[in-house]
Amino acid sequence: MNMFRVIVKQLWNEKRQTVWLLLELTVVFLFLLMEVDFSWIKLKNYREPRGFDVTNTYQLKLKRLTPGAVGYRPADELEQTEGEMLEQLIGQLRMYPDVELVSFSNMASPVATGGWWTMLYRGDSLGQVNLQGRTVDVDYLKIFRLRDSEGKLLEIRNSDRTQLLVSKLAFDKLAYESVADVLNDTLYMEAGENIRKPYLVSAVFADLKSQPFRPYQSSFFELPTRQQWNEKLQRMQAQQAELWVRVREGRDVHFREHFEREMGERLWAGQIYVSSVVSMEDEVRKCIETEMRQNVEPMMYVLLFVLLTAFLGVFGTFWLRTRLRRSEIGIRMVMGASRTAIWKLFFWEGLCLTSVAVVPALLVYVNLLQAGVLNVYDLPYTGGRVLLVFAVSWLVLQAMIFAGIWFPAQQASRLRPTEAIHYE
Repeated sequence: MNMFRVIVKQLWNEKRQTVWLLLELTVVFLFLLMEVDFSWIKLKNYREPRGFDVTNTYQLKLKRLTPGAVGYRPADELEQTEGEMLEQLIGQLRMYPDVELVSFSNMASPVATGGWWTMLYRGDSLGQVNLQGRTVDVDYLKIFRLRDSEGKLLEIRNSDRTQLLVSKLAFDKLAYESVADVLNDTLYMEAGENIRKPYLVSAVFADLKSQPFRPYQSSFFELPTRQQWNEKLQRMQAQQAELWVRVREGRDVHFREHFEREMGERLWAGQIYVSSVVSMEDEVRKCIETEMRQNVEPMMYVLLFVLLTAFLGVFGTFWLRTRLRRSEIGIRMVMGASRTAIWKLFFWEGLCLTSVAVVPALLVYVNLLQAGVLNVYDLPYTGGRVLLVFAVSWLVLQAMIFAGIWFPAQQASRLRPTEAIHYE
């Protein structure tokens, strides 16, 4: 208690220097809060399971012959429908030894943030949700090894009716009490102006994210019937479908090196053909590298710059304060103060300064969260988030203060009393 009074009196006697030091520490701590907040959002979202298993999976991008190309035929001369061409191509792909599964979809890429969005409603009007839609077939669920809300692999079979699968996040927003309540219940989807189309729910699947550093999104899968798929393909043309394959375990290297050469003409069917083969593992890796390069790394450089600048500022300030107080140190040592007591005096002085400086910085940070200036979409504003960011930032600042004080305090505590009094 006596040491605390001495510290308060010393800071008051040097109030001009104290005010500037408090201002510096406040600005530094506010930067720390924002940087730690940004880093925590990215780290938390990155560590969460994506829901898609993209190992050994590939997208086969399709193109269509254009007028003037060898083999091109006008639509009215074609003997195959769009669905039949795609079915022929899928059949040829399934015959390749390395291929385990083949599927097709529309607007369902595991790394796409776009696609189509719509509103889904409960029949009793107790819940509604805006969610991302993906139109897929049954094998798509197997290729990317999607799981149900309990973590088990989805087991969905083909049906003579359109099936609807909703994500766990969408299920929560629809305010059902249990998964059993939503299964085989009728949900309504916007299908035009004042038109809502009914769907029966077949399953609730684990949440998915298209981008590794982004949060989960409410989503659903639409599994049309065979006839509906044929009608859809006829409208949009088969080359607009997304074609996916899963390669058998241990055959990935062979597939990468030899697939296109060994398949040859079998990559053609009617007027459509496989134009390129894209590894989904590589696509996810590109997403991570792009996010790191465009957002994460620049913020880390800013953080390192702030930490280095703050450390040099704190170190220089306390070094100067120590040199100016050599006579005081000498008198304290003459009066019986130990070297440890001298070191503790400087340390507790720095601790008191930071304790005062963090309050206004924390208030500004909380206000920025409440106003939506900081990112509250990728991670909701909660007390736990504030507490975690504050605790980490506090520890980092204290480490900086400790490092900035330690050397000047050690030098001061090694002074001989007569040498220190000489500066008086």
